[in-house]
Amino acid sequence: MPPKKITTQSDYQTLQLKPGASLDSIKKSYKTLVKIWHPDLFPSNQPKAQEKANKMFRLISESYSRLVKYHEESSQNDYSRVYQEPSSYEYHQESTNWENDEVPPTQTIEMVDQKWPDGTKYEGMTLGGKFHGRGIYTYPNGDVYTGEFRFGKIQGEGQFTFTNGDKYIGSVSENTMHGKGKMTFATGGHYVGYFSKNQYHGEGLLATPEKICHGSWNRGIFMD
Repeated sequence: MPPKKITTQSDYQTLQLKPGASLDSIKKSYKTLVKIWHPDLFPSNQPKAQEKANKMFRLISESYSRLVKYHEESSQNDYSRVYQEPSSYEYHQESTNWENDEVPPTQTIEMVDQKWPDGTKYEGMTLGGKFHGRGIYTYPNGDVYTGEFRFGKIQGEGQFTFTNGDKYIGSVSENTMHGKGKMTFATGGHYVGYFSKNQYHGEGLLATPEKICHGSWNRGIFMD
């Protein structure tokens, strides 16, 4: 089944491209636009400018992610290739909003497209050789993280898409689902609430076809 046309059309517009542009053109446009709209380039004492920069930056990154996926799926359909999803990479830690970090004037944001022998892949921004800003990280098993990084670590807000069809959207820290977020299950149902290092922890609601649990959780265990 071909990817959604409507979403793709608007994504091309976001990247200032004509519909049907090549993958190389998409990558070039993305690299150009994120350098223009990177929040670190806007004065921190101008909230409106920061707000617009963050909005545009996320919009551009999300459109880029969808278009790359669209091209990969199209390539798989057209040439019957087995799409080898890249893989896992050892993530690290920290917390705070990477947009507000002070960046030494001698360092600049760079765009990279890296692959490792085991299939791991990273496309996105780096600072001083470390993942920093927004990026797409694909694990060896096919799981994908799309979102914010801070000095080499998954940190801020992002999305995990797992090979089993589950999806997480929300806060991330120390390379894990940590903070407030939502996990949607491929089998039906969802969990909305707080996480601690990939486990339900704190106030949360788990709703599945079999049961509903609303209350306090402790390291993945429902307490009341």
